[in-house]
Amino acid sequence: VQEWLEAQQLDQAKRLAEMLSVESGWERAVECVLGANLEAVCVDSLDALFGNIQSFAKGQLTLLEKIDASDSGHGKAQTLLSKVRSDGPVPVQIEGVYAVDSLDEALRLRPSLSRNESVVTRDGVWLGLGWMRVTQLEETHSGVLQREQEIKALLQSIEERASALQELQVQRQTAQEKLRTLEQQRDAL
Repeated sequence: VQEWLEAQQLDQAKRLAEMLSVESGWERAVECVLGANLEAVCVDSLDALFGNIQSFAKGQLTLLEKIDASDSGHGKAQTLLSKVRSDGPVPVQIEGVYAVDSLDEALRLRPSLSRNESVVTRDGVWLGLGWMRVTQLEETHSGVLQREQEIKALLQSIEERASALQELQVQRQTAQEKLRTLEQQRDAL
């Protein structure tokens, strides 16, 4: 996979999880719906890659291009798409998925769903007509999106602290120069 990505100059392309920002508390629901698609490689266009796909010999790869996502919720409930912001593509799998707080709400909404609609709870129970998926992660293991948000927060903190350190170094240098000047004036007396 990595060799093929390098050959297509996509080895530095961002993964979907890096591009998404999810409303707090809805990470588990988004992970339940998107699953392995969170590791998808984001590209500007799939068109140029179709001719090279024959050279992809082994592994599994998902590529996502940016297309406009439609949030047509039909007023039944808030959609999961309304809980997600992206600097890149949003998989079409998230369209038609309603987001509710509890299983009771999901069960009340379920009979009104059409075949291409589903509903997911905040804690990762996803159901539609004739199917259900439950995602329960161990508390000791945070999900992909939560880790991504933690990484972003840590990088922001590092950047802020590096800036503060640089400012303190400038202040120290200014103070040392002032001290040298004052010592020189003292010695001249």
